[in-house]
Amino acid sequence: MKACVVEELSGPSGMVYTDVDDVAGDDDNVVIEVRAAGVCFPDLLLTKGEYQLKLPPPFVPGMETAGVVYSAPSASGFRVGERVSAFGGTRLLRRASGRSNIQCGP
Repeated sequence: MKACVVEELSGPSGMVYTDVDDVAGDDDNVVIEVRAAGVCFPDLLLTKGEYQLKLPPPFVPGMETAGVVYSAPSASGFRVGERVSAFGGTRLLRRASGRSNIQCGP
């Protein structure tokens, strides 16, 4: 799949659009296939290394996302194919640092 990856902390110029590996689901996370992502001020700060959460490159920013459930634990209450939106917290961002536009969160 393709994703905009922050390769260096120099702002948007440090991002590249490139191929990345898929994320595998597990028993603890809902995996979302992102269909749309908003770019917000915290994302800009992340690309410059100026946000309170410091992520080392490479990572994929995306505090605001919408898409469909790709996989989910049965006890999560989510169904595969269900449309969802997600707002980034530290767990979502950590999973996003795994270089994927499919993001995980509780």
